[in-house]
Amino acid sequence: MDQYSSVFIEGTLDCDPSKAPAFLDGPFQIADHAWAQDASGVYHLFHHAGGTSQHVFHLKTTDMKNLTLASSGAVLSPSAGAWDSHAIWAPSVVEADGMYFMFYSGTTGPGPDPQAVQRIGVATSTDLVQWAKHPTNDCPGAVGDGCVYDCDEAWTAWGNGGDYDAQCRDPFVLWDAERGHWVMFVTVRLDVPGSWSDEIGRAHV
Repeated sequence: MDQYSSVFIEGTLDCDPSKAPAFLDGPFQIADHAWAQDASGVYHLFHHAGGTSQHVFHLKTTDMKNLTLASSGAVLSPSAGAWDSHAIWAPSVVEADGMYFMFYSGTTGPGPDPQAVQRIGVATSTDLVQWAKHPTNDCPGAVGDGCVYDCDEAWTAWGNGGDYDAQCRDPFVLWDAERGHWVMFVTVRLDVPGSWSDEIGRAHV
């Protein structure tokens, strides 16, 4: 499902490992995405649609084959004038004590713009349908609800003024049962002069 043109549509055959992958044209364009299962067993898919789409959409399925729209429009969108004003993508959804948390990438502009900044935000929901950005902002210098982390660390290229330098995107959150805390993995750019070096950073709480 790494290609945004990959889709589930009614009548799609089960995967056959002896055949090459097939990417189908269909009603849904699925790029970066996350799955969550509700208490009734229904699976929910949250995704952005790739290309020019800057929003997160919501589909659901009971059989992991046939997807239907769960919401009539986007469930999460950029906020004008805020830290996520240009685009949001790459949702990661987890549940804790009956509350669902959607971590996502938010940007102030396109990546090649040296002034553009990527950060990580969070929205919450009790039903996987209605989502609200967390009404606080923990990112220094950012404006708007929901920002929880930027990657302004000494070992990153944050603020160097080059293309794609302020990278802090594609969160993946999970519970580390052995250590008893939540872990977030994010994509960052290392401070390696004259070289591209995108790496995975790790944070926990």
